[in-house]
Amino acid sequence: ACFTGCLGGVGVESFERQVLARLPLAEAVWVLLRHVASDALLARLFEEHRGTGSERDVSFGLLVRLVADALLDHAGSGRQGFQAAREAGILTATVEAVYGKLRRLPLSLSQAFLREATRRLREVLPGNGRELSPGLRRFRVVIVDGKKLKNLPKRLKPLRAVTGKVLA
Repeated sequence: ACFTGCLGGVGVESFERQVLARLPLAEAVWVLLRHVASDALLARLFEEHRGTGSERDVSFGLLVRLVADALLDHAGSGRQGFQAAREAGILTATVEAVYGKLRRLPLSLSQAFLREATRRLREVLPGNGRELSPGLRRFRVVIVDGKKLKNLPKRLKPLRAVTGKVLA
């Protein structure tokens, strides 16, 4: 509503299209997110790894979208994101029900989601055309996030004397 009033009558859909046209990286991120976490994939994963869980009030697909929205739009605050979804009519269950659903998710479902999402992201990575040198071919190549863990206590005795930060 604010976009319509603030932009002199330009509709929200029109505004979003203009933003995406000017920000191809933003569009690429949203397209990748839709590809990696498609409704069909999420439904299949839930059926395969549901255990005793049900999708009565909150589906697994909705849960994934709510968590993504909380991370992207609400600085990581699940409560703010879930409340915003309730106010928008996207979420009919209570905020406590969403937290309960998160708490009861089987570990195998989380692992399957991470595995499948990673596989789908790798599908779109461009090949660099380079092979490993013969001496490294026996190793398995793993792509990792280069995030640094700050202020991590060094509880392992061999690490106590080591200076520097731990990489994730």
